[in-house]
Amino acid sequence: MAYYRWIMLALAIVVVAVMARTFSKGQHPCITAVFTGLSGICVVLLLNVLAPFIGPTIGFNFFTCGASAVLGVPGVAGMLFLKLIFKL
Repeated sequence: MAYYRWIMLALAIVVVAVMARTFSKGQHPCITAVFTGLSGICVVLLLNVLAPFIGPTIGFNFFTCGASAVLGVPGVAGMLFLKLIFKL
């Protein structure tokens, strides 16, 4: 079971490297990275506040916060998609 952790760690490193490369292509990479991270975290918090009205929610923990900070709003949409498809 320990190899799953190594696979997830390797996947996380690849995702962070791809996002860093994507951010570095713009004129203001630091501002883009901060804006993407804050917008992703704000969307997760907004989903949790609106959970009684919209239904599905994503728990706010270390993993969802990290994924939404690195991937932004598409990361939150992906987590919602996975939750709805796989009933996680």
